[in-house]
Amino acid sequence: MFKILETFLDTAKAVLAGEIVDGRLNPIHLSIATTGYRIQSETLHIPDHLGFFSSSPPRLQAHQATWFIVLWYWLCPLSIIMGVLMDILLRCLMKRPATLEAFVLAAGLFVYDCAFVWIVMCNGCRRDPGYQWEDWKVRQD
Repeated sequence: MFKILETFLDTAKAVLAGEIVDGRLNPIHLSIATTGYRIQSETLHIPDHLGFFSSSPPRLQAHQATWFIVLWYWLCPLSIIMGVLMDILLRCLMKRPATLEAFVLAAGLFVYDCAFVWIVMCNGCRRDPGYQWEDWKVRQD
């Protein structure tokens, strides 16, 4: 039982760690990016220029995985909290249950946030060929 909890906490720490850990790219982030790219290209058949994940370089993949983690670990709970707050606010203003309206507003906020992050990721300068990352250089062993 404690081994499962320890493994879960170690994995959570690795997932929530930065893009670079001990001078190397975070292997969990690279795994998320390669799996995301495989699902995006092979399963969903999304063209590379429209997809959230790219096939290379590894530094860009780690960056994309970090944003994907931010998207799911921060925007999903934030949308739920916003939905609950909107429900309370609409109940106070309209004097009737407004759960459906609050859910629609929260879902719209989540879709807007996802679209914004996707547009930034697809059009960012980091996708340009030959982009130089300031904080990391390829390690020569």
